[in-house]
Amino acid sequence: NFKVLGAKLGPKMKAAAAEIAKLTAEDLRKLEAGESVSIVLDGETIALVPGEVTVLRAEKPGVTAATEAGLTIALDTELSRELLDEGIAREFISKVQNLRKEMNLQVSDRITLAVAADEEATKAILTFRDYVSNETLALDIVSGEITADKKEEADLNGHNAVICVKKGAI
Repeated sequence: NFKVLGAKLGPKMKAAAAEIAKLTAEDLRKLEAGESVSIVLDGETIALVPGEVTVLRAEKPGVTAATEAGLTIALDTELSRELLDEGIAREFISKVQNLRKEMNLQVSDRITLAVAADEEATKAILTFRDYVSNETLALDIVSGEITADKKEEADLNGHNAVICVKKGAI
């Protein structure tokens, strides 16, 4: 708090600010708890009280944090390429399951899938090929379009795609 501490320290304020920036997490906890902490300026020990120092917390970009009773938990909210790809694959599975339902397929019916989409979406689906196959009972998943029993345009998390479903093998 430059207004309060500046009146106390005068010309030493700039040096004090540099020392305050070096305070440890424990020192900051003490200030937040209403206790004083000390810094040394030119060999002189100066006590800082809570009203003289304001503790501000800010989340780093891409991180969400919460603090309660001195415990802070931070969660990295940045989506990796793998998570984005998995999201595309899961959206693809959802669309395929809806198509299976529209086709009145039995739970045990095997299908062949094809997807015509941009490179990113196609790569994501093929990267998670085994997972997609297990979830949809697909015998095969190919890139492009095929002669299908059901064909639908779909949005896969912002990627335009054409999904083709054929009962059985091609």
